[in-house]
Amino acid sequence: MKNIIEENSQIPELYYLRNKHNTYIDEHGYDYSSNMLKKSLSNVLYKNNKLANFLDKIEEMMVTLYDSTNKVRNIFFYTHNKYYNKHGK
Repeated sequence: MKNIIEENSQIPELYYLRNKHNTYIDEHGYDYSSNMLKKSLSNVLYKNNKLANFLDKIEEMMVTLYDSTNKVRNIFFYTHNKYYNKHGK
């Protein structure tokens, strides 16, 4: 699963070189970065185009907030990257 903060804070070419061999197939069980609200909210809300666009923007902000807690969680794990998110395995 991609980390939005890590991806946007690095030079795109270097991020690609560091992560080109990563596989994200069912790595964490739930892909919160792409469908956090779509799985938890009713499909009726997504039928309205304006509301669907608003919910997509809110979802990006929620994922960024969730990803920002990884830095706090990993502050004492000096061997991991500060965006390491595989604790639940």
